[in-house]
This record gives sequence, C-alpha cells and structure tokens, in this order.
Amino acid sequence: MAATARDLAATVTRLEAEVAALHAALTAMTAERDRYRHLYEQLREAYAKLEHGLRGQQAERLLPDDRQLTLGLLETLLGEAAARAARAAQPVPGHARRPPRRRAAGRCPRSCRA
Repeated sequence: MAATARDLAATVTRLEAEVAALHAALTAMTAERDRYRHLYEQLREAYAKLEHGLRGQQAERLLPDDRQLTLGLLETLLGEAAARAARAAQPVPGHARRPPRRRAAGRCPRSCRA
C-alpha cells in the first residue's frame, strides 16, 4: 500500500508539472494570437486606406512618397517574401477613353423607325 501511495504522489507531481507547462504554453500562445490580431488590424486599416486612395469615389490623392510609405508599411507587415511578389507585379499602362459615337442629326436608331 505504501508503494501505491508513492506512485500516486509521483503521478500527481508529474500531472501538476504538465498542467503548469500547458498553462505557460497557453499564455504564450494567447499573447502571440493577440500580437497577430493587432498586426492583422493594422494591415486591414492600411489596405482600406490604400484602396480608398486608389479606387474611392472621390479618391484621396496620395503623393508618390505617401504611396511608397504605405507600400513600405505593407512590406513590413507582410514580410519580405510577399513584398518581393508585390514588387514583381507589372504596372498596367494607362489608356485614353474614346469619345462616344455621335449620330447624325435627325436620324434615330433602326428600332424607332416605322
């Protein structure tokens, strides 16, 4: 019976050590999760600002230096590999819009002719 009590005490001690280790791991993972959540929120804010500046109805006009700063921030947040992939993307050349075709005065499309 004495051997059983010693075995139980050793098992309890081992389980307490495992619980302490798991608690420390949980605390570390929680802190890491919070850090990544903060970085994710910063990235979403930077993306929203960049998208608003590029595609907004009344687009915010960013100076080239500000765009470069924003891309630098994205590079920092996404890491070096994603930044290299973003730099490798080719810019799309601009194009002029053609004016609409004008109809001759007094003429209407075929569908309205009687």
